Amino acid sequence: GYPVYIERYAKTDIDLLLKTFTNDQLKSYYTNSYEQMIHCIWPECSRAVGRRIDRTVTILDVKGFGVMRMTKSDTRAFLNMATQVAQDYYPECQGKMFIINTGMTFSALWAIVKLWLDEKTRKKITVLGSKYMKELSKYVDPVNLPKSMGGENSKEVYQANGPWTEYVAKCN
Repeated sequence: GYPVYIERYAKTDIDLLLKTFTNDQLKSYYTNSYEQMIHCIWPECSRAVGRRIDRTVTILDVKGFGVMRMTKSDTRAFLNMATQVAQDYYPECQGKMFIINTGMTFSALWAIVKLWLDEKTRKKITVLGSKYMKELSKYVDPVNLPKSMGGENSKEVYQANGPWTEYVAKCN
């Protein structure tokens, strides 16, 4: 019953993002996204499954997102800001997070990055390589994952797929 949020960093032009938007605008975007989730998406998910839904499953696909990109100060600042919004203002929203398609050097970098996170947040995050489906399918039915990620759903990551779609359009 939990909604699944998927973000593919390989498809994100962080340089363009950071040139186009100020830190305050990005922070506002993340805050608005959480508010929409709490006030629009979760109520619809709750109605659909007949119980309270108040967490998400997040999948961050870092395939093609080079480690060198992650070591740049602007990228670290961006990721730190997004993490701070989640951790400081919406700490109980995260049910489980999977970071998939990680390379070998990501593990070394993860050992440093996770130090910025509090222990409760750290325990919610699972880092997986390219063979993630077995572990991921314990939490997310493959029918809800796009085919491009090894799932069975014909919709792509950017296409809304859930009982909240119409209600979110009304909220907007």
